[in-house]
Amino acid sequence: MIGKAALIAVGDEVLSGEVVNSNAAWLARALSWHGVRIAWQGVVGDGIDEIGAGVRYALAQAELVVLCGGLGPTHDDRTVAAVAGLVGARMVVDEATRGRMIDRHGGRPGRSASILKQATVVQGALVLENPAGSAPGQVVSYGEKWIVLLPGPPREVAAVFRAGLEPWLRPRLTAGYRRDTLVSFELGESEVYGRIEALARGQHPKVGIYARPGVVELRFEGPVDVGEVSLNTLRAMAWAGSVSGRLYRQPSGEFSRPAAIVERLVAGGLTVAAMESLSGGLLLASLIAVPGASRAVQGGLTAYTDQIKVRYGVDDDLLRVQGAVSAQCARVMAGLARKHFGASLGVSTTGFAGPEGGTEANPVGTFYVGVDDGETALVLRRELAVERAGVVQAVVELAITALWEVLDMGTGE
Repeated sequence: MIGKAALIAVGDEVLSGEVVNSNAAWLARALSWHGVRIAWQGVVGDGIDEIGAGVRYALAQAELVVLCGGLGPTHDDRTVAAVAGLVGARMVVDEATRGRMIDRHGGRPGRSASILKQATVVQGALVLENPAGSAPGQVVSYGEKWIVLLPGPPREVAAVFRAGLEPWLRPRLTAGYRRDTLVSFELGESEVYGRIEALARGQHPKVGIYARPGVVELRFEGPVDVGEVSLNTLRAMAWAGSVSGRLYRQPSGEFSRPAAIVERLVAGGLTVAAMESLSGGLLLASLIAVPGASRAVQGGLTAYTDQIKVRYGVDDDLLRVQGAVSAQCARVMAGLARKHFGASLGVSTTGFAGPEGGTEANPVGTFYVGVDDGETALVLRRELAVERAGVVQAVVELAITALWEVLDMGTGE
């Protein structure tokens, strides 16, 4: 049974930092949702000896070793050869993979050698079809452990994982292990920790807090039954200690709040528009990045200066008296966004990102978001002592939270 995994990125370009190892982050999340603990991660170069040494070390740490990269058509793609040598197996051509590649690429000159190399697998391996590329994934048995070979491009890693590796993995998972995540998009790290400190100091389950500007994740990890108290009950205890509506249960697998909001808007026949100052268009960009967003997103305006705010309807007196960074301004901007673009909902952002600016009432790091639905307006204020980019990131998260609350999308419970 599989309870722990080790991840290895293969490639000189990853080792040198030219390519960021995003595959490790993606796989760690995907495996963790299935209750597989990540025991170790590493990066090795393209050499056969380097790959072999990395795999041998990883096998001592976990039941499942997953390698990404080195399955391509070039001379320095040596992962298959390294693993075959390690397990004492031959390399053979998988004719089904070769046939699919020939069908896809036809008889293009110069492709036969690359097709043959990418269709080469470790003899006896379970071959996982690659729906997004050429080189397939492979699952190699090694005693009571398993070595998985995945291609390097991130979209191919995700495609092979979902199509082949995930179904293979499910019946082999260690039973009785659970991971659960609660997410706060409003409370700070200290506030969240204060609510669950007693749980965090205990031996079981493992409790971790992971914070970035605007987001705090609270993770529970361990056996489902911890003495007489299940992990689920412990999670409920943390929930009970929170402010209602402030902690959201993170669904398993990949999850996007902008995507969920667009889905809700489309389902309800609603639309949204934005008038952004502090976020400079990033809020609208996060919504537009969702496939099908055109059915819900009307448009937006970046009103960064006071002059532009006035040009598009913010009262000059309001700016002189209350200031552009104020609840009143956020409320008015949200209403203007809704009216200018004929949307069901208008959303706004304004604030002081720093390093200059700020007032006694609203120091640097203060930001407001507003949402107007034509009848009522919700305005939220937050203050963070983080760098400029962090404030901008946090205001986008808070604006998504405000939309979430106005749309009454619940907490995932």
